[in-house]
Amino acid sequence: MGKPLCSVDGCEEPFLARSWCAYHYARWRKNGHPTIGRTHAKWGQPQRFLEQALSYDGDDCLTWPFSKLNSGHAHINSKTGTTSVSRIICERVNGRPPDPSYEAAHECGNGHLSCVNPRHLKWKTHIDNMGDMVAHQRSTRGARSKTAKLTFDEVIQIRTLSASISNRKIAVKFGVTRRAIDRIVSNESWRNFE
Repeated sequence: MGKPLCSVDGCEEPFLARSWCAYHYARWRKNGHPTIGRTHAKWGQPQRFLEQALSYDGDDCLTWPFSKLNSGHAHINSKTGTTSVSRIICERVNGRPPDPSYEAAHECGNGHLSCVNPRHLKWKTHIDNMGDMVAHQRSTRGARSKTAKLTFDEVIQIRTLSASISNRKIAVKFGVTRRAIDRIVSNESWRNFE
């Protein structure tokens, strides 16, 4: 019987302590969990995973287990710099983008969770990609904003009241500035909310 292996799924390194290899033990010490944190992948692992991801045929999200940006999006390092894994996969599956400004958009809405499922990636403009973000309820606009002082229902009330009451009086009633009311009534803010 050989030396015991690390208990983390997919890791075939020898056990060091707490049932983990040195790599996962170090992650646990630094981050409180053996699979959380920024550490370096073993040489070739990200490239092998990327090649396997290209042939993934499932409907569920396929999570990139290596380096991620602060936003949670998967990336890979090369001699030329950091590259988006989603962009690499989208180009290999869907061909080159119609224009360099196009983005590899996640139809699942889970790019921030490092999804790299080829079936979820499509080329979209930045505006379309941001529209998807709103549709997936990942946008921090409107009532989901940390700084929002109004709710969706209050915005509807404000727009209804603006036909019969001055914006100054509405501002006093809702405890916001007149400028905020002006922007809501003119559709400058709170434009596309559900």
